[in-house]
Amino acid sequence: MRLLSAFDNLLQTPGEWLEFSPILTLIIGALGVGYLMDVFATKGGLAAMDLNTYTFMFIIAGMLLHWTPKDFLGAAASGSSKPRMCWRPQIN
Repeated sequence: MRLLSAFDNLLQTPGEWLEFSPILTLIIGALGVGYLMDVFATKGGLAAMDLNTYTFMFIIAGMLLHWTPKDFLGAAASGSSKPRMCWRPQIN
């Protein structure tokens, strides 16, 4: 007889399993780190630091720090929905 855990009812499809598993994040993170190593080896240190590489480094770091795709997408969604304070000149 198999013992049922609390997640067996929630994780019914392979997509849901990957959403809560760190395996997909680790694979994408390893590919991203490999790509960044190749870019830095090819172009050199400061020459490789353009805006695209800089942004990609932070996306990969964020994915690895959040550990699961569900947590990473939740953090990205909550970060983009918060209102931001903008400086607007006062027009009288």
